[in-house]
Amino acid sequence: MAEGETSAEEKRRRTGPPEAQELEETKRRRTGPPEAQELEERLDSLRDKIAAARLVAGSRFGEEQRRSLLREWLRLASAKLDLDLSGMSELDRSAEALPWLVPPEEADKRTTHTRQEVQELEERMTCLQLLSEDAADDRILARRELGAAADEFLLRLTTRQRALAREYSRLANLKRPPDLSGMTEADRGAEAERLREEMLQKARQLQDQGDMSGARESEGLARIIDFDVKQGGEYLNSICCVGNIYTFDHTEESPVGPMRFTNRPWQDKMCVNCASINILSVKIACSDIDFPIQVYGTVVARDCIDYKCVYLFRRDNDHCQLISSNEESLILTGPKRGLALWYDADYVQTDLWVKDRQGHCKQFSKGIVRIPGNQVFDKCEPETVSLATRLSTVDVTYDVVECAVEATVAAEVTQGEFYGAMTAHTTRSKRRIVLFDSQVGGDKCHGLIQLMRPVVSVSVMDKLKIFATTAAGVSTGVEVTPRWNGGHEFVLTLGDATICVKVTWSMVDPRL
Repeated sequence: MAEGETSAEEKRRRTGPPEAQELEETKRRRTGPPEAQELEERLDSLRDKIAAARLVAGSRFGEEQRRSLLREWLRLASAKLDLDLSGMSELDRSAEALPWLVPPEEADKRTTHTRQEVQELEERMTCLQLLSEDAADDRILARRELGAAADEFLLRLTTRQRALAREYSRLANLKRPPDLSGMTEADRGAEAERLREEMLQKARQLQDQGDMSGARESEGLARIIDFDVKQGGEYLNSICCVGNIYTFDHTEESPVGPMRFTNRPWQDKMCVNCASINILSVKIACSDIDFPIQVYGTVVARDCIDYKCVYLFRRDNDHCQLISSNEESLILTGPKRGLALWYDADYVQTDLWVKDRQGHCKQFSKGIVRIPGNQVFDKCEPETVSLATRLSTVDVTYDVVECAVEATVAAEVTQGEFYGAMTAHTTRSKRRIVLFDSQVGGDKCHGLIQLMRPVVSVSVMDKLKIFATTAAGVSTGVEVTPRWNGGHEFVLTLGDATICVKVTWSMVDPRL
């Protein structure tokens, strides 16, 4: 092999994959004058030779060679540091690279940057990070190999590192979000596709380099990376903190159902501290399309049991829900089991669409919100998290329930007929969960009542209240004390109607 080919191959091995070479090239363009770049190349070569000499350092020749190389490295590194400290400052280099950047005293007047400006600013900040990493590596090499002989060099290197840190911090404070106001839906879709293709390209590069773990992770991220103006650009539209994102199916429904521990004796102390959440409402807080709107799609919860889909709302485009205002909640039909909230977070994910009068469909909301785990239970008030994407802002209101058990409710009209609603709430939280509403079903009930939401999470330190109310406003209810397992049965009488209600209890366990 020719000498030129050999050096090129050595350089390729030293600089790593293509994306690393691009970053290295970006760094070199900003390191200063040509003589500084030439010194940097010679220093790279010396680092490789020092590493090779360390392998044969046990021999006298190898040790002498290593010391000679170290002395030469220190001489060149000191010369390079002289150029870095005596030439343009990092502030001057940033001004040369980013001539459009406003002075700090005028920064508050600028609320956004163009997308090109954001890209250039991030490039410059990446350069500073790379230079800082190089300085840190030089510090380790000098301390380990040269000791006191490198004291003066280390003092000047500290000055260099501080200058890099100051400039990085300055640029971070001046950074503004990109201006995406003029982006159309077609532009957004094209940008999202570009991000996905870049992630897949990264996966292919990692695979070519033999990094199968990194390749699979990148391929998994490519399925959920997205772009949205309301999210400020790039974001992930589904959960990523799973064991293996490459094999994880984001559409698979959780196979775990209710009443898992109803017939088991309670012995596990771990479950005493397991919390849960009740999803109280999912509302369209803001819509770019005038109300009323026809909404369909899915809203799912993901909890720490398996992070698979537990449906809260699911409708196809032939069965849209008409939403007339931002005060109206989606009609929730889940969860089908108690949602475990342990040290890890729970999530609520939306994939909603709207259908106009002509039957055309547009994506209305797509993303995910996080409900943190390991919360401090110092209040018993509902909390709301918001998700702004596509054409809407969706508000998810929930209650956190400490020391939770799962109540699964069943109801049957044993005498007469019932037309009205059944609701439930706890003594600590007065927000009612709608278990059944005849106005949604449209028929009078005889026999078994098909409840929309049969599951409620209740604290063992609380009580569950269940009410039945007729269309005429006549209401009756019962208060139930939670159990770890087993069940309760009771009868509600409303005029001529008799309703037998059964509550089945089960522990909420975060483990499968």
